Amino acid sequence: MSIETIKFDEEHDTLGKRLKHSRETRRLTRKELAAMSGVGYKTIENYEYEKADAKTSVVDALADALGVSGATLQYGLSSGVVPIPPASKDDEVSAAPEAPEPTRIEVTQSLLGKIEELRHDGFANTPRLSIALLNDLRNSFRYLEVGEIVEIGQAAGLDELDDLATYVPKPPTEDQTRDPGIFFMTDNAEEQEDALELLFERLIDTTIIGSDLYELSFDQLKEIAKEHEVASPFFGWDDADQIIATLRPILRLKALTAHDPLDLGNEG
Repeated sequence: MSIETIKFDEEHDTLGKRLKHSRETRRLTRKELAAMSGVGYKTIENYEYEKADAKTSVVDALADALGVSGATLQYGLSSGVVPIPPASKDDEVSAAPEAPEPTRIEVTQSLLGKIEELRHDGFANTPRLSIALLNDLRNSFRYLEVGEIVEIGQAAGLDELDDLATYVPKPPTEDQTRDPGIFFMTDNAEEQEDALELLFERLIDTTIIGSDLYELSFDQLKEIAKEHEVASPFFGWDDADQIIATLRPILRLKALTAHDPLDLGNEG
C-alpha cells in the first residue's frame, strides 16, 4: 500500500476524529482496518464515535496498521509519522535532528504544568481552554501504568505513595489479552485501584485548587469548611476524609469560576 503522510488539523482534536481521519486517508474501511490491526470492527466504530475509552495496547495496534505512532494517534501531538527515505550526503549536514516523541509521563506532566499556569492567571479568564486541558489530563491518565502514575505523584511532591509503588501488574487472562486494564498480584485489587484513583484526585486538587487537601490538618480542613460556609453533619465531622469529600467539589468549582487563583496553601 502506498503510504502518504497523515496530517492532523485543529479539527482533529480527539482520538476518535484522528482515527477516522487516518483510516479515511489510508482509504480503508473499518472492516479492512480491523483485519489489518486485529482490533474488532465494533471497537473501531466505538472509538471513532467516542463511545468507549481507548486503551494503549489497542491504540498502538491501530496506529501500527495505519502507519502512525501510537502517541500521535492518542494525543495528536504532531503530524502522522511515516517512513522517510534516507537523506543524501548533501542533506545530512543541513538536516536538523528530529525531536524525540514525548513519553506518556511527559505528556501528562506537560498538561499539569499548563493547567497550573492557568490557575495562577485565574481559570475563569480562559474557561474553554481550562476545561479542554482538564479533559485532556483525565484522558492521559487512562494510558499510564501504575509506576508512571506514582512517578508523576512523587514529582508533584505528594507523599504516602510507597505502597502504590510496590503494586505489580498481574498477567492478563486469555479473555483479557487485548485490553488487560489494571490487575494486581493480590487479593486487594479493588482497594489498590481505589488508592490509584485517590492519587489521581490528589493531583487534580493540587493542580486546580493549588493544594493537596490530604496534606492539610484536620483543624485546617474544618477552618476552610467554616470559611466556605460548609456545614458539618448533625453529629459533627468525624475525620479528614469526610471533610475532603464534601469540600473537594465546592473548592474545585470556586477555583474554576474565579478570576483570581484559589490557593489553599496560603490559608491558615
